Amino acid sequence: MLGIRQWLTNRIPAAAVRAAASPYIAGDSLNSALELADSLWQQRGITTTLDALGEEVETPQQSEQALTLYRQAAAEVVDRPWVTLSIKPGQFGCRLDEALCERQVRALATSCQAQGTGLTLDMEDTGLTDATIALYRRLRPDFSSLGMVLQTKLHRTAQDLEILGSVAGRVRLCLGVYDVSPSLGYRRKQDGKDNLLRLLPRALQLLDGVEIATHDERVIGEVRRIVEATAGARERVEFQMLLGVPRRRLQDELVAAGYPVRLYLPFVAQWDDAEAYLRRRLAESPSLAGLVIRNLLSSG
Repeated sequence: MLGIRQWLTNRIPAAAVRAAASPYIAGDSLNSALELADSLWQQRGITTTLDALGEEVETPQQSEQALTLYRQAAAEVVDRPWVTLSIKPGQFGCRLDEALCERQVRALATSCQAQGTGLTLDMEDTGLTDATIALYRRLRPDFSSLGMVLQTKLHRTAQDLEILGSVAGRVRLCLGVYDVSPSLGYRRKQDGKDNLLRLLPRALQLLDGVEIATHDERVIGEVRRIVEATAGARERVEFQMLLGVPRRRLQDELVAAGYPVRLYLPFVAQWDDAEAYLRRRLAESPSLAGLVIRNLLSSG
């Protein structure tokens, strides 16, 4: 089913994709993302993580451009403890040259560590899972501010969690938006969500911090039940959600209950860089994709 939705969304004109998916984007510059991050913190007590959209790079020069942009972001958030950064290894050249990627990420992690800014290695498609985990394990002993992501839709995640337990640290547990084959992961979203709940108690045992990235109110309720029944767990858990998903009431309830809530704020330096991200979000959201298609048909 996801493959069909992806086929359909690939045929939506770029301008329509941009218009429909713009609520998911914090703006077309670093400054616009920072303004939104400041507003969310000052008005609602919600923290944020910034992600400069643009995934695969084809040349070392493009990966260096990504590093330059993120170094600028790090410099801008030095006095903003409510803002962290999230990066994709593919954007830093992981598929081109793993040694290049490590040098780039290490350089950024050094800056973030010095100023106390959290940095997270996002998880991409399954072709980069091993490389991302290996990179994190090499870097984590030198950078206490570094965290990473595990996707609970994958069958392997329980084993990966045990591997990461050796370096502890901070891990974001999320369902994951990348399509996977049945041999590698769960096809139904509900199965991936149930796996998150199965993994959570062990994650609380192994890790310094656990970040729960979900918009599912039932899952959040179950997470709270598990956390509140586990001694010492509450201060090590953070809830994370994506900008543009309508969960304001839930977010404010969590903040009022004393839980940290962080919104993921993607921003673009160039709109072309965002198109793959936007189309993937549309493919993962049948209601959003259907709205775009209906609007296109009604305007034709």
